[in-house]
Amino acid sequence: MDQPTGQAYDAWHSQMTESAVPWQLDRPSSDSFSMDFSSAAIGSIGMTNSQFSSCEGYRSKREIQRSEDAYYSVQFMIDGHENVSSNEHRDVLSPGDAYLWDSEDEFSFQTINQIDSYSIRIPKFVFSGQRGGVEPSQRKANINKGVAAVLFQVVRSSFLNSGLMSPSENHVAQDVITSLVKTVFCASQADYRVEAPRKLLLQRVQNYIHNNLEDYSLSVETVARAQGISQRYLHSLFSDQALTFSGYVQHQRIESVKRDLANQLDKSTLTVIAQRYGFQESSHFSRVFKRATGITARDFRKSKA
Repeated sequence: MDQPTGQAYDAWHSQMTESAVPWQLDRPSSDSFSMDFSSAAIGSIGMTNSQFSSCEGYRSKREIQRSEDAYYSVQFMIDGHENVSSNEHRDVLSPGDAYLWDSEDEFSFQTINQIDSYSIRIPKFVFSGQRGGVEPSQRKANINKGVAAVLFQVVRSSFLNSGLMSPSENHVAQDVITSLVKTVFCASQADYRVEAPRKLLLQRVQNYIHNNLEDYSLSVETVARAQGISQRYLHSLFSDQALTFSGYVQHQRIESVKRDLANQLDKSTLTVIAQRYGFQESSHFSRVFKRATGITARDFRKSKA
């Protein structure tokens, strides 16, 4: 989005404070702030390409609590310099740097001059495959060499072609980007092994379930059809997991309901929250919730007040 000079900062401030990962920004002393911003999505991965003038911002506990979900984000610096601070760690980002940060950490930035960068935002449930998995062990990489260079080229190409890919191609690109990010930031290339296709497919199925919990008809049949696999093979993907397919869907629905019940800003009724995640009948929801948690949904909400 291009904005007139006098409106650019207000547009940028609105974009940043209302995003899935909200920021608090300090208004620059100069009125010459300029900004150009565009976004895209690859599966569950959010992408942006932005150019903006010098400014400062931060994420405190308040902004972290406002976030919808938890993410790992990677910024790819094309031009400009930026001071960043995450917890006790401070870095200076320069052209050619890729920098990973955790949306659940307090964070601040100060741009030195005009910034040009790409950024990606990977939900933690995608990154970890909903089962823990590996965690990032380093923060910076050089996008001009090695696997980090491949990662950046894939990210930029995916951004430019996001509107031209089918849903299945988007899923493939999401899996590739996530695996490359893990390769770059989670371990040395010599020690890391890219996940097997079966594990990536399971992760893709879990992501699909997570994104469609509100669908009353979510079933082995509908998920298998959406992923282009047989129902038998879908069942087999969960055969060595702690939960069956049905158990996994129910667990994710209950965990989502618990999250919303614990949110004091959400004044929705129990029925509305239950229907939000695919429970059509209140009596069925009540039985399932109490069996899973040991208490009623009403008592659970009271305990979080």
